[in-house]
Amino acid sequence: SLVLGLTLHHLSFWLLGAVGVLSVYLSRFCLSVPAQVSLPLLSPPKLWPAAGRHHELFPCYFPARSSWPLNNWFPLGVWEEQSRAVRERTRTGDAGARDAWLGRSAGAEPGSTGGSGVVSSLKETRELAEQPGSRERGLPGPRGEPGPRGEAGPVGATGPAGECSVPPRSAFSAKRSESRVPPPSDAPLPFDRVLVNEQGHYDATTGKFTCQVPGVYYFAVHATVYRASLQFDLVKNGESIASFFQFFGGWPKPASLSGGAMVRLEPEDQVWVQVGVGDYIGIYASIKTDSTFSGFLVYSDWHSSPVFA
Repeated sequence: SLVLGLTLHHLSFWLLGAVGVLSVYLSRFCLSVPAQVSLPLLSPPKLWPAAGRHHELFPCYFPARSSWPLNNWFPLGVWEEQSRAVRERTRTGDAGARDAWLGRSAGAEPGSTGGSGVVSSLKETRELAEQPGSRERGLPGPRGEPGPRGEAGPVGATGPAGECSVPPRSAFSAKRSESRVPPPSDAPLPFDRVLVNEQGHYDATTGKFTCQVPGVYYFAVHATVYRASLQFDLVKNGESIASFFQFFGGWPKPASLSGGAMVRLEPEDQVWVQVGVGDYIGIYASIKTDSTFSGFLVYSDWHSSPVFA
């Protein structure tokens, strides 16, 4: 029993010694951490207790002012105050907390042996971080993968109505008034009663159609023949393009003569009807029978028109 007691006594003695040595190394490690970490961890106010205040923070361990080894720092108190300072900084967002704490630490009481090494390390770290170019920009990283396609936006407002492209048009139709007098030969024959002439390309006074839209036109003439034979021409710019004839044999009732032709026209070209020479002027018109002159555009090749733009 005596040997066992001595053995346990020696083991407890060495165990206490190992705990003491371990606490010393842990204290040195805790003191070396602030000089190696980045500034955001050192910025809160009251991050570390001022040197020489361990007897105020922990009176149960330090009943009076003493020269505690390792610069009078106590790791447990440091951790608690650091955590409290971080919470305070998060709540208030005080940007000048680091400067206030550094000033307080630098102005420690004379004779205190703690805090000078850590404060100088903190100052050096802060000055290094504030130097221009100390934080060099790194190389850009690889391009990321394209993100998913977003949702379609709302439908936009309806725009203003545009201009409608209308094909060029040209058409007319006219007939002769009732007359018992034979028309003059070798002159345009007027059809003075207009039926259709929306574009105004036909002149009822002269009996001439004037082209405004280039293209291909069709012209038709229907004549009532009575009391004499009839011969008439479709004339373009003074030249006959088609000629028609009807003999009158003295019949008691009127006869009919019709004809037409298709022709290409350019702007300012003119077309009209002209009776023949001599006695072939037997065109007639009354309430019950008419003589008409009509024409219309078949198709246009006017490329300056909006429909062809």
